[in-house]
Amino acid sequence: MKKTLIALAALAAGSAFAQSNVTLYGRVDVGYAHTTNVNTGMVSGFNSPTIFGLKGSEDLGNGLKANFGLETGGINAATGAGNSAGGGLTFSRASWAGLSGGFGAIQLGRRASLATDSQVGFDLNGVTDATALGLAGLSPVLWYGSSRRSSQFVYTSPNFGGFDAALSYITSADNGSAGSRYSLRANYANGPLAVGFVGESAATSANRAAYAVAGSYNFGVAKLAGGWVRSENAVNTGTNPVPVAPTDNTTNTFSGQEAGQGYFLGVSAPLGATTVGAQFANNTALSTKGLELFANYNLSKRTMVYVDAARVTSSYLTQGVNRYAVGLQHNF
Repeated sequence: MKKTLIALAALAAGSAFAQSNVTLYGRVDVGYAHTTNVNTGMVSGFNSPTIFGLKGSEDLGNGLKANFGLETGGINAATGAGNSAGGGLTFSRASWAGLSGGFGAIQLGRRASLATDSQVGFDLNGVTDATALGLAGLSPVLWYGSSRRSSQFVYTSPNFGGFDAALSYITSADNGSAGSRYSLRANYANGPLAVGFVGESAATSANRAAYAVAGSYNFGVAKLAGGWVRSENAVNTGTNPVPVAPTDNTTNTFSGQEAGQGYFLGVSAPLGATTVGAQFANNTALSTKGLELFANYNLSKRTMVYVDAARVTSSYLTQGVNRYAVGLQHNF
């Protein structure tokens, strides 16, 4: 009798856990880096941000699920502290709740921008601190200085044979008095081929609608990617200065800010446990070019050692700026 009761209790507990689950996850990235005219030293998140998060879902029946995501950024793995730029230990990267089912998915709150959803996979080494696209001012992930958007209503369609689309309404709470804006993406991924398009409306009268289209093809021995981007900041002409342009001694202008338009090309190749690659981006409106070389060695499925090196040149620079790092990343 006791064994039967224990078995029934275990079965009931297993059924409850099958209906509702919470996952703890994160990443620690720490390395040693140098940038021209900036002190060399230990850095956190050179390849990818150091993060900590929770995500989960509850089965509501009839194919309907309730979902949530909480993710913090701004963790400095080199010192153990939070930093103000990332919001300290608040859930600055994600804080949303939503529903999903046969109709697709709805999410409300703060989460990744649709530009990030659509285009991050075409940057073959991810959006590192040495990304060629970011150095040239062409990364859609960095539109408006962030890969995140607050106070969003996001609808994502079901996947139809590799195609899916999403629409986002970003309320004025994310943009203050500048008002609300919209974003739309459409992506297709089936076998070795992937393509993606994203557009985001202008946040202010000083900005413009931003667009990006990209594609990639995996040949097995190598993967090729390329695309065209029009950033949200136009290049002013006449007596007005360029609103965002690289400078010799400020690395912030190479990441998180956008101006102009142009194209990018990239290639990566697996060599056993190592992936090597190169990427080039040309911001034709700003005469600014970024070149990135990288190598990632997988110690396991969750841990890798990386080497990343990049150079940016521009008509606005008196000299080229180099950026490079060697680091260790662990995912859990």
